[in-house]
Amino acid sequence: MFDKLHFSFNQWSKSLSIEGRPFVFPDPKKFANPLDAYTEFVRFWIRLVRDVYALSNMPEIIGGEIRVLSITIDGKINVSVKP
Repeated sequence: MFDKLHFSFNQWSKSLSIEGRPFVFPDPKKFANPLDAYTEFVRFWIRLVRDVYALSNMPEIIGGEIRVLSITIDGKINVSVKP
């Protein structure tokens, strides 16, 4: 499902404009730094796919391990896996 939706957003970015302004998705200018933009982009995809499954006749089988990478202010890298 992600691949199909991602393709659609890419097509809209190439061809859609609203009141003469090109459609930019995601718009990095809305965020203070690139990591904030990426975090919100991933959050958007998780919610979107979850909601599409919840409102469709598809089984709600989204899940599995979630791998998390974080970097502290002092540069320490943390990698964890959550069920």
